[in-house]
Amino acid sequence: MDSIKITGKRYFLKTLFPADITDEYFNWITDPEINKYLEVRFNPPSSKADLKNFVASYNNSTRYIWGIYEKEKNQYIGNMALYVNQYNKTADYGYYIGNKDYWGTSAAIEACSLMLDYAFNSLKIRKVSGGAVQHNIGSLFNFKKLGFAKEGHLRKHNLTNEGPSDVLVFGIFKDEWEDKRSKMDYL
Repeated sequence: MDSIKITGKRYFLKTLFPADITDEYFNWITDPEINKYLEVRFNPPSSKADLKNFVASYNNSTRYIWGIYEKEKNQYIGNMALYVNQYNKTADYGYYIGNKDYWGTSAAIEACSLMLDYAFNSLKIRKVSGGAVQHNIGSLFNFKKLGFAKEGHLRKHNLTNEGPSDVLVFGIFKDEWEDKRSKMDYL
């Protein structure tokens, strides 16, 4: 499998391989504050070997996984995943910023923008979707900032520390992204 690197102004995405698994990644994925809204919180990996097997399951064909890096320091700060349905030319994605120093910064917006550019322009995807638990204010903010449209509301769909929680589903088409992207002068 070839490595894919997608570079932006301040951040870049780089394909993760099992050899890239660090203690830092393992600590992020098992930290209850970081994985609060991630499905992995129900069954976190018990070792770095488990995490390496998980990363090895991505193939850069229908399942992509990238590390999110801060460019200037070449610092690994989080992960981005993209799941492609080749038949419908659609994809679902998810991400998290594991390094708490980058929470509330432009890291997630730029990383998601890089992924959207890649999905629409390189993979020729026609629509990208994602979802967030109603309490995940940061992700809900990012969907809006990126120009996603709310497409669904799944009532009491996920179990969280707050109890049964609604999940909001969002989607964006290529032309909508191109219009929004043209107005984002900070990328």
